[in-house]
Amino acid sequence: MENKKFDVSVILPINTSTIKDFEDLLDKSIKSVQNQITKVNELIVVHSSEESLISFLNSYNFDGLNVNTATVRAETKELEQKIKEMIDAKNRERQLNFQEPIIAPEIT
Repeated sequence: MENKKFDVSVILPINTSTIKDFEDLLDKSIKSVQNQITKVNELIVVHSSEESLISFLNSYNFDGLNVNTATVRAETKELEQKIKEMIDAKNRERQLNFQEPIIAPEIT
């Protein structure tokens, strides 16, 4: 059986850091990304423009993950649209490299 190498990007949308146990939830999310069997090549954090969230993310230790961030200065619908645009751009890039497309998550 041929061993395929996958180029995996994970998109993590964050709307606010003011929810209960935010730091613990983010830590669990990051550890989950790091513990995947298939290595994650890139973590894309799409977040709101909340100042406390931006400050927190800027000081957060992502422990060796390749992290890119995108700030959305809008409400949930605009955040969803930004995520879809990023997925579309990644899929265009993947098509050029003959790789499998990314499947967009549902946002609730």
